[in-house]
Amino acid sequence: AAPAPAPAAAAVAAPKVSAPAVADKIAERFRTSNRGDRWRRPPRKWLNQLILATEERAEADRLVEAFSAYVDAQVPIRRWQQVGLIAALCRTRSWDALLDVLQRRRRLQLFLEQPK
Repeated sequence: AAPAPAPAAAAVAAPKVSAPAVADKIAERFRTSNRGDRWRRPPRKWLNQLILATEERAEADRLVEAFSAYVDAQVPIRRWQQVGLIAALCRTRSWDALLDVLQRRRRLQLFLEQPK
């Protein structure tokens, strides 16, 4: 009998999501949808994918643009997404973008203090 495959070889890795591709998809959906049409705006899971896939400074700038577009479209921003934005900017060492985001934190729905 043939030996069983090793667990690592048997596991199939999920394809890596490209941050620029997700950012382009988000921008295109916002460009082609009506501002008030909540069914045509990009799903929040695309923002989650972009947060996780951001690895370069140029990608971080696109992340901030996408995040701002979601806020402008009045899509509710979750705590995970707030923290994810800041973590991605730190991960990519995008200090100027981080400073800009923190200065615009109220407009971007970043509420960093703990509720009492």
